[in-house]
Amino acid sequence: MQQAAWQRWIPLTGILFVILFIVGGFLVIGPETGTDQSGQKILDWYAKSSHQTLAVAGAYLFALAGVAMLLFINRLRAVVAEAEGARPLFAPFILGGGVVFVVSVAVAGAAFAAVPAGLKFGGEPLPANADLMRFLPQLGFVLVLILGMFPLIFAMLATAYASMRYKIFASWFNWLTIVCAIVLFFAAAFLPAIALPIWLIAASIVLMKHQPTPA
Repeated sequence: MQQAAWQRWIPLTGILFVILFIVGGFLVIGPETGTDQSGQKILDWYAKSSHQTLAVAGAYLFALAGVAMLLFINRLRAVVAEAEGARPLFAPFILGGGVVFVVSVAVAGAAFAAVPAGLKFGGEPLPANADLMRFLPQLGFVLVLILGMFPLIFAMLATAYASMRYKIFASWFNWLTIVCAIVLFFAAAFLPAIALPIWLIAASIVLMKHQPTPA
């Protein structure tokens, strides 16, 4: 059966994830909510209705980014599974690692937006101090950069190994995947996390050349 025309563009959901995640991050994390800011400054930021709206909108973008990642990781799984044959070994690990990462992004979005959503739509009073607003975003960072990132790293390494074994992707992409995976072990330091959008953009482009074989 010939695939629908729109399905050809599914690999670009990796790039779509990058866009949605970065924009959503800017919305849910205000410039005046850092841990180095005074408690009053953080409270003042959360007290503004416009900031609450932006944070909730950012959480929605996180949710959409998760959907985009699911579509992307499933296409990657399908390409690897097709190369592996009837009894795929690496494809399930690729899908599983991607799903865990998506769940971490979703929960992180909830952590970032919990207080703004409660203030905006739940009618909750502004907390008496900024401790809650300091630690909930930190929970979001831990979820994405450590608890979700490590399963995704495993999925990336499984992709690279399967590609080398079954000659799926170009050699340069396999090594780029390995290098990015190693760098992402240190994503908790923030700057190394740039390896993820680099890999997703490259993987999206590579996957555009590996469309599923029509049944």
